[in-house]
Amino acid sequence: MRFFLLTCVLSSLAFADQLDTLVLQHQVPDQLVPILREAFPDASIQGIQGQLLIRAADQASFDRIAAMARKLDQPSRRLQISVQQRDGTSSAQWVLDGRAVISHQGIRGGVQISADDQASSQQSLQTLRVMDGGRALIELGSERFVPAWRSGFVGEWQTAASGFWAEPRLVGDTIHLRIFPKSSRFERDDSVVIHRMSSDLSARLGEWVLAGETIQATTGSQSKGQRQYQVWLKVDAD
Repeated sequence: MRFFLLTCVLSSLAFADQLDTLVLQHQVPDQLVPILREAFPDASIQGIQGQLLIRAADQASFDRIAAMARKLDQPSRRLQISVQQRDGTSSAQWVLDGRAVISHQGIRGGVQISADDQASSQQSLQTLRVMDGGRALIELGSERFVPAWRSGFVGEWQTAASGFWAEPRLVGDTIHLRIFPKSSRFERDDSVVIHRMSSDLSARLGEWVLAGETIQATTGSQSKGQRQYQVWLKVDAD
């Protein structure tokens, strides 16, 4: 009797679930499965040899999953990613000029204070093309040899470059993008200023968006200011 009841329960659960496969025409399962699982967390979705194995709670749920899968199963489009990196500095130089005169009438003195505001900026714009769902890397720069003396003449090569690594995924007119930009430049004092950033974002096609920003305050004995680094990007589709 208990065996019969258990069989009935399992049979009812089996009939309640909707299990079927969906053959993909253009995309591979690994590209669609994470998206579908995020949109339908209660369903079981797996990829098997160019097909999706979908287990849903009922027929209506299965139809919604299948409809989204067919919408995503489109020929891959070629995307153009444009990234602009802006590195700017601003500072105020304070100059103190003091003097004192000693005479029989006492001490006379004066102090003159002046301020000089300075600003500099550097921008780089880089563009690359990549297929939707693919990965791409671009890096352009230069090297220099910096000599040094440590128990003999030695030195090292330093690199200053700008570039980014990107992984785009297009859903409708919305681009989902993982991006890792970096920028470095030589300074007059032989140092190298380096910026790195990582971002996961979503944006509309053809729109410039701010991917990230850092602002760092700088202080010195006779100056103060700030360094600002921004990354702007835009993605277009052919």
